[in-house]
Amino acid sequence: MDIDLSWDLVILVGFAVLFGYNMMLGQRDTVKLIICTYVSIFAADGIASVLKQYVFDPSRGVQGLVGENEIEVFAWLRLGIFLLFIVLFVVKSGFHVHLGKHDHWMVRMGLHSLFSLICAFLLLTTALVYLSGISIVEGLLYARELNIYENSPVGRVLIDYMNIWFTLPAIAFLGTSFVYGEVEE
Repeated sequence: MDIDLSWDLVILVGFAVLFGYNMMLGQRDTVKLIICTYVSIFAADGIASVLKQYVFDPSRGVQGLVGENEIEVFAWLRLGIFLLFIVLFVVKSGFHVHLGKHDHWMVRMGLHSLFSLICAFLLLTTALVYLSGISIVEGLLYARELNIYENSPVGRVLIDYMNIWFTLPAIAFLGTSFVYGEVEE
């Protein structure tokens, strides 16, 4: 059996790994990871923007050091800050998720699968957008010029519908609040 390595295969394997990891985490920790991902996205974009505006742009020495690789440097910087903040927030944050338990195991499994799916989409889309050199907060002005956008239908769907992938967790949180109701402390 001969399998050609393509962007679609890499993305699908990454998605499967993230989905499996979220299933192993459990529902509460998956929801906590989604919340930490949102906070980390804004922190990574904010810190990279501040560094660009106040360190990179005014300093000719730093610009000379980076040269023509500005987009790549800031892409990796955003991704590194994003991953660092996710780890810090998951391990040391004050976020505590309290979910009630639904009586039926199938509903619990369905909701956990939904949150795992959403978290995998969110993490994978964020990584793809950052690796493409684009800030999530500033928008996707140049996404259609990317190599992965041209060569991967899956990557194209993730980038084109990024707003949906970032909105789904909020909708899922709201929807599950109707399923679970009040949580006892």
